[in-house]
This record gives sequence, C-alpha cells and structure tokens, in this order.
Amino acid sequence: MTYAAARRAVRRYEVGRIPKPHEPGLAPKTVKSVHIMLSSAMSVAVLWKYISLNPIRSVKAPSVPRRNHSTWTPEQMMLFLEHVRHHRWYALWVLEASTGVRRSELCGVEIAAFDLSKKLVRMAATTRVIAAGKAVKGSGKSQKSRRLLALDSFTTGVLTVHFQQLEKEKQDWGDAYQDHGLAFCWEDGRPIYPDTITEEFNKIIDFLGLPKIRFHDVRHTYATISLRAGVHPKIVSSRLGHATVAFTLDTYSADIEDLDRDAAEAVIGLFLPPSQKGLV
Repeated sequence: MTYAAARRAVRRYEVGRIPKPHEPGLAPKTVKSVHIMLSSAMSVAVLWKYISLNPIRSVKAPSVPRRNHSTWTPEQMMLFLEHVRHHRWYALWVLEASTGVRRSELCGVEIAAFDLSKKLVRMAATTRVIAAGKAVKGSGKSQKSRRLLALDSFTTGVLTVHFQQLEKEKQDWGDAYQDHGLAFCWEDGRPIYPDTITEEFNKIIDFLGLPKIRFHDVRHTYATISLRAGVHPKIVSSRLGHATVAFTLDTYSADIEDLDRDAAEAVIGLFLPPSQKGLV
C-alpha cells in the first residue's frame, strides 16, 4: 500500500467508513451472473451440435437477496449540489443527479456526444471501467445502454459553462494538453480514474454530514425521485438504460411502495359515487 492510499484509508476510518469483512468465495450475484453466462454459452453449443445437452440446466443458480437502496431526499441532493457549485466537477455532479447515468458513462462520455443546442446527449458510445485495477475503455453495459437522453435547461446551462472552461484549458496548456475528447477530465485533459470520483464524492458528503450513500446510489436516488414525481416507468427505464421496464419496477418496488397505495386511492376516486366520497 502506498503512503497516499494509507492516508485515505485512515481518513475513511476516522469518518466511520469501516470496510465490511469479505465472506470467503464469490458473492451470490457473481455466481448467478456466471451461471447465466455459461447457460447461454452451452445453449449455443447445443445449437451448433458441439454437445447434446446443456449441463447448466441441471445446476440451480443461487438466490440473490434483495436489498433496499440507500437514497437521498430531494432536499439532501439540493444541499449537495449547492455545496459543489464551485467544484471542478460541478457539471459532472449535476449531470449525474439529473440523469442517473452510470459512473462508467460519466468517465467515458465525450464532448462530441453532446448536442447542447438540442439539449441532448448520446450515452454509452464509450465508457471507462476498472478491470484488473486499471481504467480501460468499454462499450456500454448492454444495447439498451446506448441511448439518447434529453437534458433539462439547467443541466444544459451548467454543461455549456463547463465546456467553455475545457476549451480555455486546452488553449492554456497548448501542446502539453492530452486531448482525449472527454467531457470530464483533469485540467491537462488526462482521463479521471473512476474510483477518484467516488473518493471525492465520499469526502464531500462526509464534510457535509449527509447520509452515507455510494456514488452509485445517486443513480438510485434519481430513479426513486423520478417515479415519485409521476414520471412514467417506461421513461425512467429508458433513461436509466435498463433492459426492460419490468426490471426497473422490480428493482425499485420496495423503495416506492407508497405509490401502490396512492394508485389504489386514485383509482377508487374515479368511480366512487358522490355520496360515498366522504367515507374515504
């Protein structure tokens, strides 16, 4: 471990970020993902007549326990964004809060993916993920990840100022500028290591005393706030890049169970006789 890494570990311990001990072996979610991958591969092998039976069919995948998501309230998100107004990555924080895109998408999205005149961004043409401890280019989590997202006026304005700053930095650094075309980078154009974003996020929320959530939980916060605001699940699913609407609803059903209650009251109110409305 380096000296800098040790200091970060001590800082995390001081604010109560104590790592949980890892259980031996692979996590159930990892095993299930491998099971799905192998089952698909074996099915193709059967189709191509390399084997006669899919051996994975007789192996039961482990059940993955569902966990509730840790999310912020709109007020807590507002407090965070107000504090980071002058942060170098302000546009990154705003884009994450207003779209719920993945960290890998933020790290890999290029300036060319944005059309601010039309308030649009095309996500997941390129991503940056961590593999074997190194940041490498990816191509998105799935076909659904490649999506066109509308941007609100506020986010568009913040990004406009951000891109103007990037252009100024490019001119200031001249030939020393490392131009990767990235929307979010260091002053000299170098890509941002994905974990650095998480570390900075954690440092800010520890300073503000906000509930400790993961950076990925900002994505969950966006989803739950959108659904509570009445945005159609199909739209939320599409903006998040989920494979299906069913997956979106299944993922967040525990977080928005009060919406089911609201739906029950709303529907009965449509056909309840006037004489009975005072009883509910």
